[in-house]
Amino acid sequence: MKLVRKEKKFDLKNEVLKVLQKLGLAISMEENIRGSSGIYHQIDFLVEKGDKKVAISVLDGDINVRRAMNLSLKKLDMGLDYIVISGEIPDEIKFMLKESSIIVIDNYDFNKLEEQLRRLL
Repeated sequence: MKLVRKEKKFDLKNEVLKVLQKLGLAISMEENIRGSSGIYHQIDFLVEKGDKKVAISVLDGDINVRRAMNLSLKKLDMGLDYIVISGEIPDEIKFMLKESSIIVIDNYDFNKLEEQLRRLL
């Protein structure tokens, strides 16, 4: 019988939280943001520094056109800077998100996340 060692599952939200804590930001998790339409949008993190706020969503799985459109509408309705963190994102979807002024962090690049947050806040 062969013994297989179980690896700890990589927790994406926990890795993002580490970056946010390192930057010393005020952090709210699993936040519901009321958009200008009156609809509430769930995000994974809301970070604040002074009067500046940034919404962050951590996505797993594929981002297709429909999901990209939903993210674009969420960004528009919330009226906040919005960062989307995901795995590999096809170029056409990345272009669509960037055209909606969404900051895209693909391939779970936490160094890029830190750079973007320093720039925004």
